[in-house]
Amino acid sequence: MTSWTSRNPSRRCWTCPYYGNARSCDFWLWKDDSIDERSKFVIPKLLGRIGELEEIVESSTNCAFCEHKIVDDKTTSTTKSVESKIDINKIELQIDNFQDDLKMMKANEKKWKIKLAKSKKREKQLWTTPICVCILGVSFLFQFMFLKGALRRLP
Repeated sequence: MTSWTSRNPSRRCWTCPYYGNARSCDFWLWKDDSIDERSKFVIPKLLGRIGELEEIVESSTNCAFCEHKIVDDKTTSTTKSVESKIDINKIELQIDNFQDDLKMMKANEKKWKIKLAKSKKREKQLWTTPICVCILGVSFLFQFMFLKGALRRLP
């Protein structure tokens, strides 16, 4: 038997002769070694491409099909031009939306920069207050220590 799954393309194995039936013992064993990852990717693509080429060869034998294809090509070229115009309009609309979003983002960025500047200014002010309190506390402490020493010497 040969496996045709995407994980094991064209990998041969031995199976029970009744495999898939009610009498099957569900025995199977790989005959081939494991397949490397690249082969797992390439083999299904090549098989698909072979199928496409076989279909092209079969279809090219019919002359009526060729004439029909020429007519289809002419109509598809006109529809492609219309579709391309529609695609261009969609892209232009997306660009306009992007530009509007960009303007909104820039406005939000300005607001956040202003808020950040204000918060930094506040932060500086908040740090100066405890520093001033500490300096005043230390100066009072020194004055109190010197005052105690001066009071002890007087009597």
